[in-house]
Amino acid sequence: MAKGNNKIFGLIVLIAVIFLTGRAWINNGGLESFTESTDFNRLIGDPIVEARSYQGQEVYMTEISPEAGDEYIYFSLKRVDQKNIIFFEVENKIGSLVPLIAYITPTGRLFVGTSLCEPCGGRRLHLKDDTVVCNRCNTTYNIENRVGIRGTAACMEYPPVAVDYRIIDDQIKIPIREIKYWKPRL
Repeated sequence: MAKGNNKIFGLIVLIAVIFLTGRAWINNGGLESFTESTDFNRLIGDPIVEARSYQGQEVYMTEISPEAGDEYIYFSLKRVDQKNIIFFEVENKIGSLVPLIAYITPTGRLFVGTSLCEPCGGRRLHLKDDTVVCNRCNTTYNIENRVGIRGTAACMEYPPVAVDYRIIDDQIKIPIREIKYWKPRL
């Protein structure tokens, strides 16, 4: 090969490697996974209630009806602390019911997010032995970071997604903008 052809061939190989690496990064969560990991401390935060263990227990969701204002959907932190895991659905602006969950982790942190195992369609979860389990497919996630532990491979890739919230005067407040146009990732 002539020197000019070697440079062109090398450039083509480099472009192909960059393209395939970028595609693999995106397919494996890419920016979404990065965002999720950097948001962990902001969305989960420091412990806010007393630590607890769910070892040897299965704790099922308590369904609640949250209040809604102009800017926030809100409900009591005390209720989540007492029940350990709560569930509710809110209709978004595109007419879909968004399943939401709030639970207390063993370290006393609060998780607020979607209650949907997207590949199987399970909308109900429960706490078991310090894990979060889908009621439909039994896929199990780490309770603190929602990383899949065992179960359906597809479902382990789509754990519950954290939503932004604030705690003001014992009220957990989710900005309506968080769920306004929410839709499943799949």
